[in-house]
Amino acid sequence: MIQAKPRGLILALDTAMGGCAVGVYDPHTQKTLSSLQEPMITGQAERLVPMIEQVLENSGAAYQDLAAVAVTRGPGAFTGLRIGLATAKGLSLALDIPAVGVETFEALMKTHRRTGAEQGRVAILIETKRTDYYACIYDEEGHPVAQGASQSMENVLKDFENHQNLTLAGDAVRRFVSEAKQNGLSQSWVITEISMCDPAAVALCAFDKMSANPQERAIDTQPLYLRAPDVTMPAVSRKIVSQ
Repeated sequence: MIQAKPRGLILALDTAMGGCAVGVYDPHTQKTLSSLQEPMITGQAERLVPMIEQVLENSGAAYQDLAAVAVTRGPGAFTGLRIGLATAKGLSLALDIPAVGVETFEALMKTHRRTGAEQGRVAILIETKRTDYYACIYDEEGHPVAQGASQSMENVLKDFENHQNLTLAGDAVRRFVSEAKQNGLSQSWVITEISMCDPAAVALCAFDKMSANPQERAIDTQPLYLRAPDVTMPAVSRKIVSQ
């Protein structure tokens, strides 16, 4: 049985998108005690731990006050995911607390809802840095209508045909709307650009999972890849040696 920590705080991490977002959340008061967000393409490995220590200091908390560490597990940036998950697992082992992985789609959905947005249907679009999109549609109750997937713009639009009055949210919405217009589509969507997940949203997703699995030490801590990473193998030069 996991022993409760003195303050029961949740450390929340998001390195799946365009930077690092870190926060300390108190599930008992339902308040974020401190959070930091820094956009970056690279450098998460160097900045993540200093940011953790900064939010703990700003919260007046210590590592010993943590009851769990929550982290986005994908989809998202390949390297960022691995850095966040490795850090969460390391803290879990060192502090003897649960590590909980959260789908980036779900964390973004809760981030969108926390802005006070209207409770309608929402399509989450996450940047892949390719021509496709990580996409998932949520209904009015905040539940996914289907599993998220890596999709071409054409397939995303095909899915949209079955849903009226969609709001688009995520870090890929501007690219999507721009490409749709370039292809002759004049449809007007409400968009909410979100470059990183709110740490409180990550913590809330993790808290729900912990409540359903109170004795688990590691919950969904494997990275969620919706397609294989793009890897370019180095060319190998072969020399023919004549005898």
